[in-house]
Amino acid sequence: VFRRTIMAVTTMVLLALFALAGCGGGSGGGGGAAQITYTGITTQAAITSANGDAILSSAYSFGEIGLIGAAQVQQVDSSGISYPRILLTMKRSISAALEDPGQSRLISAAQKTETRTLNGDCGGTMTITLTYDDQTGNFSGSASFANYCESGLTGSGTASISGSLDINTGDIMTLAVSSSLLEFRQGTEALQARLSISYDLHVSPWIAQCNFWIRDVTTSKTFWIDNYTITVTEGVTYYDITISGRMYNHDCGYVDITTPTRFRLYNGDQWPSEGTMLATGSRGSRGRLTCLSSSQYRIEVDENGDGTFEFAQVYNW
Repeated sequence: VFRRTIMAVTTMVLLALFALAGCGGGSGGGGGAAQITYTGITTQAAITSANGDAILSSAYSFGEIGLIGAAQVQQVDSSGISYPRILLTMKRSISAALEDPGQSRLISAAQKTETRTLNGDCGGTMTITLTYDDQTGNFSGSASFANYCESGLTGSGTASISGSLDINTGDIMTLAVSSSLLEFRQGTEALQARLSISYDLHVSPWIAQCNFWIRDVTTSKTFWIDNYTITVTEGVTYYDITISGRMYNHDCGYVDITTPTRFRLYNGDQWPSEGTMLATGSRGSRGRLTCLSSSQYRIEVDENGDGTFEFAQVYNW
């Protein structure tokens, strides 16, 4: 189980960190700050027809508009990666890596530490070190990226890993990944990221708690997903997803996010086909994202909080 665990966590860390590539970013060098903090407007944002698209879209996914959420009409970048998609991909990969009925789920030593180094497909290395205790099921360790390059995206920095396994089944029960500074480069684009993700996988629906801080290297503007709680109920052919938390946009301020109607994401689809997300801003202003299908969604804005959505626009995912 130890070797399968370290493989599972390796896969999970790669997906967690490199999924941030969908954030986009500006051109420039590394920066090297000790830790990313949010430096934008901290007051509640007024949601308007000019910024509603950017705010609502970036509340659901990382994409070109998701980095700073420019105050102009924009739609979800189809190459972006949604927060639920990041979490679902990680969870599936972990489960698949642990399912190996032909192998014993016990290791001989009560505690064992293993280090593995992997080469990137376009250069650099990732080194993961993990210690597992087969008496408690707890594991912890780190993943270090040295110009580690996958599919043209290069990452540097270190992430901490910890969690627990069911010692009888080998299933991961809890999992946490955090990093104070990761740097990503793709072509002339560069961004820095800090993240903290924790899973509670032994409940149904399972729960993920997420915090992301993203900084554009060129402009130094920041974007913050603050204490998102994402719940996932797994059906046979779909996932039902709810989201709640706060999102900070550097130029606009914060909005509070809820899902009045759960999102439904069918297997094989990149985007949900059902559900609504509501953003609440200052003076009662509201923005609503409604899934029309797995290929289209609608953005609506109630600027003055009178209950009437004055702005509505349909977009393709």
